[in-house]
Amino acid sequence: LEDIVIGSEVTVRVDDDKRVTRIEVTNDEDITIEGTVVYVSERDNKIKIEQVSGNRFTYSFARNQVLKDKDGDSIDLEDLEDIDDDSEVTITLKNGKVSSLKVR
Repeated sequence: LEDIVIGSEVTVRVDDDKRVTRIEVTNDEDITIEGTVVYVSERDNKIKIEQVSGNRFTYSFARNQVLKDKDGDSIDLEDLEDIDDDSEVTITLKNGKVSSLKVR
């Protein structure tokens, strides 16, 4: 379960006792997720977030990503490096890469 990103689309199989017997992730690349920023690097083109589960996930940025600050103003990846590491973000993934990010 710790490998599943909160926000992923899944198919769940349950038995007659209503216990989960199987969880299959059907989509974890074209989803919207939320988390707390742990690390951002313009040089590496990556962001690491921690979700409420405590699990951490690292993503690369898409080529033409859309980044917005708390006020909804456009920012650059360089500006994103300057936000607090504890900032909450909402990220939209497309093909497993960050296509948009909004600081909350």
